[in-house]
Amino acid sequence: MTNVDFMGYEIVADGVDAGRYATPEVAAEAYANELHSYISDASKDVWGFRYRGPFPTTFAELEAEAQIWDDRINTILFEEQHEEIENLNAFIQYAPDLETAERWAKDVA
Repeated sequence: MTNVDFMGYEIVADGVDAGRYATPEVAAEAYANELHSYISDASKDVWGFRYRGPFPTTFAELEAEAQIWDDRINTILFEEQHEEIENLNAFIQYAPDLETAERWAKDVA
């Protein structure tokens, strides 16, 4: 049987994680840790190394910081896609066919 606390979090009944999310404080700490982890992982994707802090202290600030990193990642992905399309278009004018142009573009990337 699954127990749920008043916030709707599942409470683990036994084992190593017994009582996890049993209180609002534990749930809040877990959420903050998830946001810290996301910011750290996202900064590694963007910069190549992890941002170690100082981190914002409120949930609103942490969520805003996580959104900033998410926007940075999306911008980089968009730029990479745009660059790939530009490269392919550059090769299309010299390649005998589209398949060859795609192969050339991948060889350069």
